[in-house]
Order: sequence, then structure tokens, then C-alpha cells
Amino acid sequence: MKKLRNYINKHKVIIVIFLVIVFFLSFSLKYYKFNVKYKNIDIGTNGKLEAMVIEKYSVNDNKISYIVIYNNDKFLLNIYANKYSLEKVNTTQFVSDYSNFKYGDVISFRGSISIPEKLGNEGEFNYKNYLNSKDIVGTISTYDAKLSDVKIGNVLFNYIYNIKDNLSRKIDKDMNKEEATLFKSMVYGDDLELDSEIKENFEKSGISHLLVVSGTHMSSIILLLNFIYKFINKKNNKYINIFVIIVFCILSSSGLSIMRATIMGLITVIFNNKNNINIYLKIAISIIIILIYNPYSILNSGMILSYFAVIGIVMFQSQIYSFFKIKLKYMLKIQYIKPKGIKSIIYKILKLILYPLSITISVQIMLLPISLYLFGHFYLITFLSNIIISYIDSFFSFISFIYIICINIPYLSGMLAYFLVFVLKIIINLTSFLSKFDILEISIPRLSITSYLLYYSLIILYKLKKYIKVNLKNNIKRHFSKILCIYCIFVMLFIISNYTYITYFENYVYYFNVKQGNMALIHKNGKNIIVDIGSTTENLASNILLNFAKVKNIKKIDLILLTHMHTDHINGVQGLINNIEIGNVAYSIPKEDITEYFQLKEILEENKISVIELEESDEIKYKDIDIKVISPPKDFEIEDSDSVNANSMVIDIKTNKSNLLFMGDATKQSEKYFLNKSNEIGKVDVLQVGHHGSSTSTSDEMLNSINIKNALISSRKKVYGHPSEDTLNILKKHNINIWITEKSGRI
Repeated sequence: MKKLRNYINKHKVIIVIFLVIVFFLSFSLKYYKFNVKYKNIDIGTNGKLEAMVIEKYSVNDNKISYIVIYNNDKFLLNIYANKYSLEKVNTTQFVSDYSNFKYGDVISFRGSISIPEKLGNEGEFNYKNYLNSKDIVGTISTYDAKLSDVKIGNVLFNYIYNIKDNLSRKIDKDMNKEEATLFKSMVYGDDLELDSEIKENFEKSGISHLLVVSGTHMSSIILLLNFIYKFINKKNNKYINIFVIIVFCILSSSGLSIMRATIMGLITVIFNNKNNINIYLKIAISIIIILIYNPYSILNSGMILSYFAVIGIVMFQSQIYSFFKIKLKYMLKIQYIKPKGIKSIIYKILKLILYPLSITISVQIMLLPISLYLFGHFYLITFLSNIIISYIDSFFSFISFIYIICINIPYLSGMLAYFLVFVLKIIINLTSFLSKFDILEISIPRLSITSYLLYYSLIILYKLKKYIKVNLKNNIKRHFSKILCIYCIFVMLFIISNYTYITYFENYVYYFNVKQGNMALIHKNGKNIIVDIGSTTENLASNILLNFAKVKNIKKIDLILLTHMHTDHINGVQGLINNIEIGNVAYSIPKEDITEYFQLKEILEENKISVIELEESDEIKYKDIDIKVISPPKDFEIEDSDSVNANSMVIDIKTNKSNLLFMGDATKQSEKYFLNKSNEIGKVDVLQVGHHGSSTSTSDEMLNSINIKNALISSRKKVYGHPSEDTLNILKKHNINIWITEKSGRI
């Protein structure tokens, strides 16, 4: 070990240069694979494809997903129940037909390859980065897949996945479904069939980390192996440990958190559990290895949370635990004597509580800002939950691995399974009870990056204060603690002011990129108004808005204005109703029967959402917001080849700083009708161009009559060819600034 350290110190510059070169080469290869190799593929081509199955990714009634190898690259294969089939889909049969592919199986299918794209909406979940962080290039969609007679794949992986399948079948036989699925999730990360309610309860209890395989499992495995070595020959135990750790990593699907734990566990085992390697060095080595394997791993939120949690424990746990112990002794007045009698019992009980509490606090010091940034909320109950569950989980993990080792031993495995079911029932009931305290949820908007940087800079300064003091002049050194305290106050005030501004004073208008569709949100003086919420891509609009609501901590939509009843303007309403409070939905009653209208009306009635029926010249007023309906007319229908679009609501929304005109899908015939109201409309800061920039809208006459500064087009060219070149040329002719969501993202 000493020789290794001397060698590293002597050649550290060469080692650093070598690592930088390797990292650069790895990044270049991954960048080519993720961003260049499949860039010009024809997504619409349904070619005959073949792929090798690695593992099952998710299962539900309408879609089954596998990670597969296609063209030597990883893809996520989504097999959908064919909604275009004339026959009603038998979901049971669908799941039965497509959920039994295993590692090494070669399947053939007609499918289309898709590389996820970023739409540029604030708070948007970047699906491409998520897949790339798992070394997956993109997705392949199909409605049918057939198993071939060929079976390939790595022999070791094939053997381990067979063990996993056999293990799963035995667990299902020994336990009830609810307990079996939770056992698989908690022990080796298989949450494919885990009940969504249990997942939600774990999240609301602040202990969802128990469903992720990490360092705790690795510690339990090493502890169990060392216990076994007491009764058998200890020769070659290091190699057995290494083999078992690697097998468990593969068994747990090699997620990034378990890869971190695996690398750190291997380092510990290889160097005989001695303290020759600093914990920070272990962390650094594991990060380097993971990033060399896939530099895009840094984009994975699970990996970030895993590392920050470990760093938090290393940096703060012992200090916090010692601090609590001192305070506890002071409180019980036992600083200088050994506690006896009742004091001894109280002291020992409270010490048991202090250990998991100190771990939870140290983890949250590092994780809280990231959790709030990623998820927008934090459950205070997490402190109590981790105290209650931590000892149960440690004991559970240890017994679980004994059960796995003895799973084929009659009677013994049955007794262990019976005991584990009892423990799992306790965990399920506890999380169900603790989740009821979700009223203790803290939700805040996403703060500026500066706020997070200031927070972590404060932590770094605090941890390095001893080293910083050494290099300071004596007159500054004496005041360093005061300077640090003043800086701490400054950081807290900055974060509070940033939070206050976003929550109470920030006003904005967002036009979202929903591909082909329309959606805008006006936030003014705490009121939230949506104008249209739909897309030709199902569920896209509502998902975008709900993610945005988390970022801005929006709890209620006061008003949804729907210009007309086409799907790409209204199909996000259903998704919103299920997830956020809605005040009112306002629309103009169609002048002809439209199926979408009756469906929407039924949904609103079922959910008891208040409806406002609008007509020409109707107004809705909030403080500093004036909403006025410009068109269609009350008493007659605007005649056009596309009557529904021609009779779209045209809405003028004025605030004390801007004037916004929303055209829906209004046509040139609609524009002729309201041109005489140009004085009423006044100067327009932003025109949402009618019918996504189609040539059927935006006439020269309208642009001559209304003074428009900016024109915004919400469209996706490859869907219907919008926007039209004619429309763009007319807008340019009038010197209007043009914004297109497909190019600019959200605006």
C-alpha cells in the first residue's frame, strides 16, 4: 500500500493527464452514439428489426418495456397494446404474451426508432438525458414482437439472470403478492410489480431510498459473509467477497447507486477493510470509474442523490452524533459519572434514537436543496420515519440475505419467509400510517442557481475553516468566525428573498412548446390563467404544465380558457383535473355538435368543475387582468370551410403592462368579422398567431388594422407543415418579431 501511494505521488501529473484523456475519449464515443449516430434516421419507417433482450424495464396493461441491444447499442423497446386494432384489447392476454422475454432472447418486430428531444419548457423532465445516463440511446416502439429460436448473450449474465428468475418464482411461492413485490424491491431493486400505493406511501414517509439498492445492502452482504467465515475455512474469502458483490450488482440490474456501492465495497474488500484508503478517496475513485464508463451518468438524479447522501454522512454524521450525545448527557446531568438505574435506561434508549437521527440530518444537509430543486417538495416526517424504520430495515436486510442463501432448504426457507412476511407487513402498515402526515410537506418553487451555489459554498467554507484559518493573517484569523457568521446570514437572506420574490412578486407569461398544439399560462398577482391546453401528442400538455407547476410551486389554476373544442387545444384538461386544483373552465359553446365538447362537458361535470360559458364582448376581470372575448359573434355562425376553427374564441387579455391577443384557430373569415374592433383591441404586445401559422389565418388586412409587436407560433413543422411560408412572409412584411416554439422552446 505504501509503495502504491509513493508511486501515485511520484506520477500524479501523468495519472491526471491519462485520466483526462481517457475521459475525453469516453465522452466523445458516447456523444457520437447518443447525438450523432442516429441523428438522420427516418423515425416514421416501420422496418423489420431484431434485438437481444437484456432485462424487463416496466409492465402495465397498455405497455411493456424491455432494455434491448439493437445495432450494438442499448435501446428501450416499448411494446404497446394495439389501440388501432378493431378488436378490443385483452389486457390480460397482452401482458401474458409479451411479459416473458428473458435475457439473451432474440426478438423480431416492426418498429420505429425514436430519439427523445428536449422541448425547452421550464421544469421539463429531460427524458433523453435520463436514458443517456443509463447508457440507453433512445426508444423503439412496436405493437408486436416475436421470439426467435436464437438465444445469445454473455454466459455469466445468462446464469445470473436465470438465478434471478428462479429466485423470483420461489419468493412468489413463499410470500403473498404484496409482500413478495416489496421484498424484491427492497432487497435487489426489482420494483416492476410493486404496488403504486406502496411506492407513494414510501415517498410520503420520506423513506423511498429503501426501495433503491445501495450501500446498506452491500454492508449487509459483507457483514453476513464475514459472519459465515467464522464457521468455515477463511482461505480465499477475499475472492469470494469480490465474486458475490459483483454477482449482486448484476442481479440488481447495475443501477448507478448500486454501481457506486459496488465499487466502494470492492475497494474495501480488496484492501482488507483497513483504513489505508480514505473514504473521500473511495468516493473519488468510484466517481472516476463510473464517469469513464459513461460520462452522461452525471446527469442521473439518482446518482447525484446517492453521492451527496454518502458525502453528507461522511462530513457531518459523527459531529452531529457527538453533539447530541454531549447535549443528552448535559440534560440528564451525567457528564462525569456513569448513568445508573432509570437514567441509564433513558440514556441508552435516546442513544438508539440519536444514531439514525444524526444520519438523517447529515444526509438532509446535503440533499435538501437538491431534493427541492428536483422534486419541489420535502416531507418533514422523514426524520421520524428514518428513526423508526432504520433498525427494522437493517435487521430486515440481514435476515433477507440469509433467506436468499437458504432459499432451497426446505422448512428453514419457509420459516424465514414467514418471519420476513411479518416484518414486511409491519413496514407496509408503518409507511401507510406515516404517509398520512403528508400535511407536513414543505413545497417551495425552484430557486435561482445562485441560491444553491451560495448554500453549498457555505458548507464548503464551514468544513474547510480550519485549513483556511492556517493561511490567514493573524488580524483576519481572529475575526474569521464573525466573517463566516455574517456570510451565513447573507446566504440565508439571499435565499429567503429569492423565495419571497418567486412566490409572491414574480409575474410572467409562458407560451409552452407542446409540439403541435397550444398552451399558454399567465401568472399575475398570484392568479394563474391558462389559455388552451392541448397537443396532438397525448398527455404532453398536462405533463408539461404539471412539471412547470412544481417548479413554480403553483397549487391552483384559477381559470382555463379554451378557444375551441379541437383535441390539440383541450386534451390536457383531464390530466390537470387529476393532479391540481382548478377554479373555473371557460369556453364558448360550439355552434355545431362536436364529440370532444360533449366528452369535455361530461368530465367537468363528473369532477364538479365550475364552467363559464362565454360569448362575444363578455369580460372576466381579476386584479390587473382584463379578459375580453372579441369573437365569435353571438347571433350567427361565421361561415367557412372549417366552421369549428372559424368560430374559435379570439381572446384579448390586458394587464397593466402588456396586451396579449390569442387567436385560437381563427381563420381569415374570423378576422374579417372583428377588424372593426381594432380600436377596442389596441396595440398588441404578443399575438398568438391563428391556427399555428397556417395559411388559412393571419391576413394582410388584420396586420394592417392592428399594431402588433411580436407574433408567436405554436407548431411542429413535420405534423401539419405549420407554419406556412406565406404566413411567415406576411409577418416579416409588417416588421413583426416572429417566435416559433419548435425553434425557441417555451417563450
